[in-house]
Amino acid sequence: MKSSEPTPVTGADRFSDIPAWVASAWIVGLLLFTVAGRITFPYDLEWMEGGVLLHAWRVFHGEGIYVQPSSEFIPFIYPPLYHWLVAGLGKVFGFGYPVARAISIVGTFIAAGCAVAAARMEGVRWGLAIAAAGLYLSGYEDSGAFFDLTRIDGLFMALTTGALVAGRASAWRAAGILLTLAFATKHNAAMFGLPILIWAYREHGRAAAVRFAQWSVIPALLFTVLTTALEGDGLFLTYILGVPGTHGFVPKRFFWTAHREAFQALPITTAALVGWGCWLTVQRKRSGSFRLTPGGRYWLWNGALAVFLSALMRGHQGGFLNVLMPSLWALSVGGVITFERIRQRTGSRALVWLLPLVLAGQLATEDWNPDRFRASAEDHEAGERLVEAVAEIDGEVLAPWSPWVAVQAGKKPYFHLIGLWDIDHKYGVLTEYVADIRADVEAHHWTAILVMDERKPPPGVKKVYRRGKPVVPGGPMLKPKTGWRVRPRNFWIPKPTSERQPDAPKL
Repeated sequence: MKSSEPTPVTGADRFSDIPAWVASAWIVGLLLFTVAGRITFPYDLEWMEGGVLLHAWRVFHGEGIYVQPSSEFIPFIYPPLYHWLVAGLGKVFGFGYPVARAISIVGTFIAAGCAVAAARMEGVRWGLAIAAAGLYLSGYEDSGAFFDLTRIDGLFMALTTGALVAGRASAWRAAGILLTLAFATKHNAAMFGLPILIWAYREHGRAAAVRFAQWSVIPALLFTVLTTALEGDGLFLTYILGVPGTHGFVPKRFFWTAHREAFQALPITTAALVGWGCWLTVQRKRSGSFRLTPGGRYWLWNGALAVFLSALMRGHQGGFLNVLMPSLWALSVGGVITFERIRQRTGSRALVWLLPLVLAGQLATEDWNPDRFRASAEDHEAGERLVEAVAEIDGEVLAPWSPWVAVQAGKKPYFHLIGLWDIDHKYGVLTEYVADIRADVEAHHWTAILVMDERKPPPGVKKVYRRGKPVVPGGPMLKPKTGWRVRPRNFWIPKPTSERQPDAPKL
């Protein structure tokens, strides 16, 4: 295979990549316009945002995260680094959605920059290398519009892709530290340590592999031990491993859906990547002369792992489109490397001009309607009315779909519904605590419960509470812009004893 050094470009051919630049700039501008209308929105853009913010709120006030589940709080099944960072920056810039979303936005653009760096390392000229960032950012809608949310994904992608780029550059200390931080954000990032370690050993020898291990495995173990020992009730590993280990799995989403969704997000470049790989495999069998470059092997292993990891998370019960981010990043980098390799190998002037046009065409069709994701004036007004309605209630309010609204109303927050669902499994490791929460419901611990979906309330609610007054007028106002689009509907209030249904007799 030819060298990874860029092929010299002379004359008019130096302008061939301009369409890819322009299309990438269009995607960047569209994304910036979209997130500018979302970053300061003071309510949930996605139904778990308030729950994530509540984790950082506890850190902000010196409370633990990984505590025994109760009506007070149930942690999500993620490591704590994002929550720590939101709490820390919140002390400087003010606590709330804007600083939390800003972390995700910065992380997203760092990941896009890492795509450019990865492409440049493999000899891709600047035009197509910049398009790697455009391709990744064009997956905004395809990955559920999670690039800028109060969620861990943006930070996870920045740290993980940074570790991959550092590993390719043989910066073992930086790669190890960044991968450890990625693990502290989302623990399955640790899986990337294996291909980096193997590549380091094969290409640079035992000393390089040992150095990478020293700066990844040891810090990760130290982080795990200290977090387990010092954070909350010592249940860190229980929540990130034990609890999700009892969740269901959807094989169809793992074997088919995730791959179809990734292909539909980046169809032309992905098809070129797969086709080029098949052609090279055939050539190798025929002549035996073709070998991947060290960089080719590195990105093949890590790219395949990224695609596998996205599919695995998509197959996990509750896995949403945001889990496609690693595969979209890998396919973006792989796509532009493929285009560059085709140009280098064929030496065709026609392809020098045609391929950037094809790539620009794909980017032009990967746009989205920003109004679909931006909050409206009606959303702002409905949110204000909701907070006022919660504040007017004389007593405690449970808002399990959006617990942050209780904080905004000056009340005490309680558990988020997804946390309860995470532990409420037949063979779950913390299932016994669900009975205590049900007992609080039956004891009318809350004066009112803010219900957003009457089909899936917390256990026991329908037995001892009844529908009260509507919260805000009907329509699309205050619906989350992505994910489960549940909106505030009714306050449920305690039933009188005479209206309660007796428990069914046990057989």
